[in-house]
This record gives sequence, C-alpha cells and structure tokens, in this order.
Amino acid sequence: MQYPDAAIYSAADGLTGLELFQRHAPRIVITDIGMPLKSGIELAREIRLLGPGTKLIMLTAYSDELFVQLCKEIGIQAYLLKPLNLEKLLTAIAACLEEIAAES
Repeated sequence: MQYPDAAIYSAADGLTGLELFQRHAPRIVITDIGMPLKSGIELAREIRLLGPGTKLIMLTAYSDELFVQLCKEIGIQAYLLKPLNLEKLLTAIAACLEEIAAES
C-alpha cells in the first residue's frame, strides 16, 4: 500500500464532502468537478476558506479552459483529466505531501 497511514473519506456529493471536511479536516482533498448538490468548484472554494492550507486535487472530464482557470484562481494543486491515470494521481498526491512537509 502506497500510503498506509492515510485515512480515506468518501462522499457521493459535494455537500457530504464538505461535511466530511469539516469533521475530519484532511490535509489533501481529491474531488470531482461534476457532483450533485455542490460542484467540485463550489466545494474547493469553501474548503479554501475553511482550510487555506488544504491541498486540493481536482478530477474532471472537462478540459474546458474556463474550468482550468477557475481551478488556478482557487489554488488547486492538480487538475487531472478522466479517464484517470493512476500514476498522475499518485504523482499529484506525492507533490501535495512534499508541499505539506515543506510547510511544517
């Protein structure tokens, strides 16, 4: 297992994702743009307000420049297109962990 000490919380929608973030305050959040009740963009904005140091990885099927620009404005660390490449995801997680270590 790549990250044996990691706790993983899963949400079917953005509202539940926000509740889980508020309850557990994870250092890294991986979310999708297209979710019911609250989009990944909305979720990322709220997380950024609640936990400015939280690292965010956005998954999406949209390569639209508008979404890319929104993610840059929010300060999302990685914008990964679907179908998801596991190696790219692991690289993005490793980069987030390096940033967290550097901040400590």
